[in-house]
Amino acid sequence: MLQPDPRTAPDAAANKTIALCDIIRQHHVIVLTEKRTNELDRLMTHLHSTHKLVHVTNIAREHVGRRGFGVAFIAANACVDCLSLYAVSPSLQCVWVRCDDKALIGFGDLVCTAYINPQSQAFTLAHVTDSFSSLLDELACATQVAPYFLLCGDFNPKVGGLSEVPHAHGGLLMAHPALQLARRCECRGVNAAGRLLIDYASAAECVLGTGRVLGDAGQATIVGSPDGC
Repeated sequence: MLQPDPRTAPDAAANKTIALCDIIRQHHVIVLTEKRTNELDRLMTHLHSTHKLVHVTNIAREHVGRRGFGVAFIAANACVDCLSLYAVSPSLQCVWVRCDDKALIGFGDLVCTAYINPQSQAFTLAHVTDSFSSLLDELACATQVAPYFLLCGDFNPKVGGLSEVPHAHGGLLMAHPALQLARRCECRGVNAAGRLLIDYASAAECVLGTGRVLGDAGQATIVGSPDGC
């Protein structure tokens, strides 16, 4: 995402960085996945007056420049003082940040960002399943120290119209009747990662924000996929 293609002209790479900075400045908390590089100085130089780097995962030398590696957590100067690094799980590319300001994310406590590679010949279904299992273990540990958490990142799932809020969660449905409505969804495809995400979200009593927040119609979020979903 941040690693310029060596075939890209310097001016084009600079324009991409400026465009990314413009997007980042519109938000208080930003998570970058698949950053592909350990060198964020150029990006943060453009952002020094508005944002600071909370944490960035280190990419092994043999993986620098490759897809599927690197997570960075960036926050606006106005709120960075209420954020602190809580834990890091390098093997899962998972970063936990504690938030002491409930107004920032709605309920305070912990914010987790993680990346799980898409299923492929090199990253098999067993690898995907193990990654989600490890993530669930992380979430289980988090609930021991914080009653609420916000999970974000890139899990490469296709969840289609699957629901993560079963009728067994009666208390949740009574407190938030809107959850009884189906999520807005323009992409109907479902894959193994999507099923796992729904299963684990249901088990942990988590609610997917995708297709439920203002301005989100459940539109395509994957760039470069043949169907965009």
